[in-house]
Formats: sequence, C-alpha cells, structure tokens
Amino acid sequence: MHYPVINKKGDTIASALTTIDLHDIARVAKTFGVRKFYVVTPFQDQKKLAKEIIFHWTKGVVGQNLIHLESKQ
Repeated sequence: MHYPVINKKGDTIASALTTIDLHDIARVAKTFGVRKFYVVTPFQDQKKLAKEIIFHWTKGVVGQNLIHLESKQ
C-alpha cells in the first residue's frame, strides 16, 4: 500500500513505488499461493511503472523465458 500513508508528522502522503516492491510482493505471493494483490498509488507515473514491470515479468522477455522453461518440465 503506497497510498494513503501517514508520515512522521501525521500528514497523509503517497510513498514511491519501486521495482523491488513489486518483485518482493510477487515472490511472497507466489510462495504462499496468493493469486492476486493490489498496488495502490494516486500517481499516474507510478501506475505506468507498475504496468511496465508487470508486463516485463508476465509477457515481456522474462515472461516468455518462464513460459519456455515451464514447457520443458
């Protein structure tokens, strides 16, 4: 959850989304069988970043390599 977040002053803010956040959440979700999770941010550039990362890991180069590896098993 990157929004709403309360900072140390008590203000409501949005924290930045990073590639590490999505990777870590996805890895834990896969490990424990979580099929869906949500990333919440009000910023369009952060939404775009999330979509690009998800595409890369599911349909991009990495996604295609994972499909290839799974078909060999």
